[in-house]
Amino acid sequence: MAYSSDKTESYIIWDKRFELGIPMIDAQHKKIVDMCNELYQALIHTKKENEQEWKAAIRKTLQGTADYVKEHFRSEEGLLQAACYKNLDGHKCKHVEFIKEILDKIENFNTLTYNDAFKIVKFLYDWLLTHIAYVDKDYVPTVKAYALKREQENNRQ
Repeated sequence: MAYSSDKTESYIIWDKRFELGIPMIDAQHKKIVDMCNELYQALIHTKKENEQEWKAAIRKTLQGTADYVKEHFRSEEGLLQAACYKNLDGHKCKHVEFIKEILDKIENFNTLTYNDAFKIVKFLYDWLLTHIAYVDKDYVPTVKAYALKREQENNRQ
């Protein structure tokens, strides 16, 4: 479901401060932010519909976001494993906790109110930006050193 990409309807505005300097991961993070904004826009645009219709629209958008986030986590964890990131297990635990919470919200979506749906958007915003800004930044030196080593090995061949 696509809604206006008007920045005035965005809940999260992507900012260069969120970039890690790892192009693949930055692109995935930006897509997650875009998907969170789609969820926010779905909430705004479906409010006037009956409860069953707005819940169906929001659940579908939330499920799509959760599916993509799981894909991103697998990709990120694979990169961290290849780079021998020392805190990989702890990082994975944070991912598992987040997915569990999102899946729980999806499963219990029928019991939520419209205000609860906005709380989910706020939860996504808070978790994602905190995770990107603090938790993910911890692995940047390891991944960049790994990328440099791979580049040097490729140049020798």
